[in-house]
Amino acid sequence: MTANEQSIKALLDHHDNLYYNLDNPEISDAEYDALKQQYTALTGKSADTKVPGVASENLPRIEHPHPIKSLSKVNSFEDLRKEMARLAPFIIQMKMDGLTVVEYPNNGTRQYATRGNGSVGEDITPTATAIQTLHHTEPIMEPVRMEAFMKKSVFEVLNKLREAEGKPLFKNPRNAAAGMLRNKNAENVQGLDYVAYNIVGSTLPDSEQITLLENHQYAVVDCLTHNGNRVYDVTDIDAAIEQIENFDRDSLDYEIDGLVIKSNKSDSLNVFGSTGHHPKNMVAYKFPSTGVWTTLLGVTNQIGRTGKITPVALIEPTDIMGSTISRVTLHNYGIMNALNVSIGCEVLVIKANDVIPAIIQTREYDDTKRIEKPTHCPECRSELVDVNDQQFCQNPLCPSKRMHNLLHFSKRDALDIEGLSEETVRKMIDAQYIDRPYDVFNLTKEQLIQLPGFAERSGTKLYNNIQKSRTTSLKQFIYASGIPTVGRSVSEDLAQTFKTLPDLIMEIEAGAENIAAIDGIGHTLLENLKAHVHLLRLLNEYVTPEAVVTQTVTVEKQLSFVVTGKFEQPRKYYEQLIKDAGHKVSGSVSKNTDYLLAGEKAGSKKAKAEALNIPILESEDALQSVIG
Repeated sequence: MTANEQSIKALLDHHDNLYYNLDNPEISDAEYDALKQQYTALTGKSADTKVPGVASENLPRIEHPHPIKSLSKVNSFEDLRKEMARLAPFIIQMKMDGLTVVEYPNNGTRQYATRGNGSVGEDITPTATAIQTLHHTEPIMEPVRMEAFMKKSVFEVLNKLREAEGKPLFKNPRNAAAGMLRNKNAENVQGLDYVAYNIVGSTLPDSEQITLLENHQYAVVDCLTHNGNRVYDVTDIDAAIEQIENFDRDSLDYEIDGLVIKSNKSDSLNVFGSTGHHPKNMVAYKFPSTGVWTTLLGVTNQIGRTGKITPVALIEPTDIMGSTISRVTLHNYGIMNALNVSIGCEVLVIKANDVIPAIIQTREYDDTKRIEKPTHCPECRSELVDVNDQQFCQNPLCPSKRMHNLLHFSKRDALDIEGLSEETVRKMIDAQYIDRPYDVFNLTKEQLIQLPGFAERSGTKLYNNIQKSRTTSLKQFIYASGIPTVGRSVSEDLAQTFKTLPDLIMEIEAGAENIAAIDGIGHTLLENLKAHVHLLRLLNEYVTPEAVVTQTVTVEKQLSFVVTGKFEQPRKYYEQLIKDAGHKVSGSVSKNTDYLLAGEKAGSKKAKAEALNIPILESEDALQSVIG
């Protein structure tokens, strides 16, 4: 295998890990498929040799009695025709974009597992049983393969709620579903649905499996229909292709990334056999990505807060889906080189998931105009360090890193320094006022007044805002420190658990075993805390975090509340009222919720509470009457 082939294979493995194991993809499905096609074109081999993914060490494991494999894929109608001819008679089902879940009978109860590596999966029973629609009254006593997913409408509502609460937004419905189910806390599961589509190990034709599942009150995956009726024994390939060509997936309230063509013969798995990666009795047709060809004018490099270099393609401005695109991220130089990008070549630009521009194909590559990977930071000229096809500037005085670090800890959820904009930070750097982000605390009022565009009033106001930020809450302090991957919600969890900065630092330096027990904190985040604990000490030289004060209130019965919607006061005000009264606040509605406090535009949480007959409070007075 050549160095280029090895590089692309390493990239594919890296992105498999991000997608299947960490539920945190960096690239779109279309970009991933483009990498796989490039690998096949170079090697003549398929990149699909094994089931991608592993079973996490953070969850109990379940061995699958029957292998739970992935699917082979085709992208053209020519290849699809060949597969249809091979599999006929067949059925056509939606390829749901969610998380594979297998339900196992377990001594009168049910147990749920992820696919994992196909042989061993993760036990997600506590979170899977929190899916409200999964409680069928007549469970089948055989393993059932299903897909857990989130509807597009629910995804939009949840992201609006998360934005209002200052929480990180879900990237897409698939990752929202996977993240909820692979988390240990069942209270985080909200807005999920499921469909069943296979009885694992069954020799029945797929149509009979679907009927059996429906008879046992399972929700089943949608099939293509004719005149309103499901068609289970399709043999007319021309009619099937025409139906697929005219298929309107945008009208669905759930994400699908293709259609699955499955043989409807009895015992089809044994008839057709399988590989280590996929069964041969079915195939997935991936919808083509519609894009526009344009010319690559050049590549510029962006430097982020951590020093990571991100190449950005500058393209001939082109209109895609109603917006003019002139810049497209290439993620890193490994992906860029795998796509054969050169100055002046033509690139196929799509909008991944109809949102983010992405380059998935190139043509007219010119080796004399290839783009070399940078060896030095374009901002400060420091030598770059390579990590997994990514380059990092390690110079702590890099102007770009300084700017982004300062902008980070001036955010509202960090030190909340009003008036410290990107333009103002640039002026400070140009005036050589700051070498490190923390130097902003040493600036005098007179220095700020002398900045271009500033005067007595504006300089004094910014100075006062900077001084005011010297005291803050512990959760804002932790987030402001800039430890990689430590976001708002993790900062709050750490603050509530350890109460003071010295106790948190002591725990990290003692090995962080208690931190590892906190839901949502994985291996990478834990290692980042250990490696960057010095950032907490450094920020503490300038900023004092207040200890978290917990009032001890004895109540006859501790109640669980969920707060949602818009109110006269910030949501945290009502949450604090509840906590001060000795009760607890949860982020999601479940059967264990005692009350929902609902403001305007309460959305899906209110609907869920109504479905579960949970009492709903709609004013502060009503809340006070309950908590006393």
